[in-house]
Amino acid sequence: MSVVEATARSLALLVARKVARNRQIAEVLFDRCQTSSDLVRSGLNHLAYLLRLPKIPFLTSVMLETTNHCNLRCRFCPSARMSRPRGFMDPGLAERVLRDCGRLQYVYLYDWGEPLLHPELPSIIRIASRLGHRTFMVTNGTLLTPSLSDALIRAGLSTICFSIDGLDETYTYLRGFDYGVLEQKVLEFLRARKRLNPNLRVEINYVVSPDTERQVERFTSIWGARVDHITFQPMLTYSRVRRFRHCRELWKGSLVVLWDGAVVACCVDYDGILKVGDATKESITSILNSRPMVRLRSDHARKRFCSLCTYCSEFETEFVDGRFDGRMQAD
Repeated sequence: MSVVEATARSLALLVARKVARNRQIAEVLFDRCQTSSDLVRSGLNHLAYLLRLPKIPFLTSVMLETTNHCNLRCRFCPSARMSRPRGFMDPGLAERVLRDCGRLQYVYLYDWGEPLLHPELPSIIRIASRLGHRTFMVTNGTLLTPSLSDALIRAGLSTICFSIDGLDETYTYLRGFDYGVLEQKVLEFLRARKRLNPNLRVEINYVVSPDTERQVERFTSIWGARVDHITFQPMLTYSRVRRFRHCRELWKGSLVVLWDGAVVACCVDYDGILKVGDATKESITSILNSRPMVRLRSDHARKRFCSLCTYCSEFETEFVDGRFDGRMQAD
């Protein structure tokens, strides 16, 4: 790394720590921007957001829905209500999309499904790694085995995030899976990481709800020293209170490619209602500023919201709920 690059990264971390609520969130923000080029791209997209421009200059990340099948039926998840067909992304489609992308901050290997169900998941990770992309996967972790953990790590996975909401009976009630078994699977993965690639980042996403809020402090005391970061995320709800602000996500430079190649603007769109392109026929970079995406940003800038966006609460939640800042101890 050059002196200029190192200086830019140091300044970026200082800025992130200044604007973030705490050190842990600053580290996450910084992790998403590994080079000065990443920072410039994100900054120019943010400028387009501030100016409410209908087009943005850069694609910064892609979410590949490796599958929309799931092995759990969590009480708070709408996946069971999904009406679109279920399937698995072809590795060839994943490669086609990623070859077209140029540099990305991250490739996210999940959306509305459990990625560990995909029989060729390590192959998709290897494709992304070979093309120079960092990979980020969210998983419930329940399907992990020692051999699968080794395969994921050896394939070049950059970050894994386990969805764990609560402890003991609370987790079991919400997820329908034994907490003790899940804990042992995650601990086994952590041992494999230490053995094969200590640089692989391990995070936990904890959805805060009336059922789990009381366990935040105890959860942090148990898991904080085990993983690199814990995110406490407010539960996404669809209330009858209409939104009054545009959605920042439309200007961040991210697109979601569903397992069959349909492209949607938002990961909240579990039924694929707002299709903005088709990755089997179009380049992903051209879809970033396609006519549907431009219209969607223009409508949001004018506070005109479609049926999917009207009652979405994502716009009013922070990435991490500030009430729990003092309770986050993960290093």
